[in-house]
Amino acid sequence: MGDISGTRGVVKLGTSNGVTIAGIDNWNLTIGARKDETTAYGDSAEEFLQTVKFWNGSFTGMFQTNDTQQFAIIDQFETSGTLGSFKIKLFATSILHFDGSIIVDEINITGNVKESKKFGANFTGTGNFTRTTTS
Repeated sequence: MGDISGTRGVVKLGTSNGVTIAGIDNWNLTIGARKDETTAYGDSAEEFLQTVKFWNGSFTGMFQTNDTQQFAIIDQFETSGTLGSFKIKLFATSILHFDGSIIVDEINITGNVKESKKFGANFTGTGNFTRTTTS
């Protein structure tokens, strides 16, 4: 299972180049695969077969009441939970990015008297994602 985290880059919603979700300062993307055991009687070691792949993750940042993309995530979560054309770019210069559709599992808005309000979401990828590398 691969785990990719970062504080550089951007998280976007929308088709084509997407619209940046403002205030995001941390994200995480996990890519993995399920497996089934195929060990048979008489085998000297366990054997496995890779089955379906999965991807999920999270992002957090400062809650901004004027950011339409943060509210788009909240609104979509309230209706169906599925967001199309979600993008995570590892670097703002787009050296490596992942595109796909996600289901929002939960939204977190937190704060206390000493800090700015925080916004975040956990998500599960639905269907395949596309990885693009540019130089």
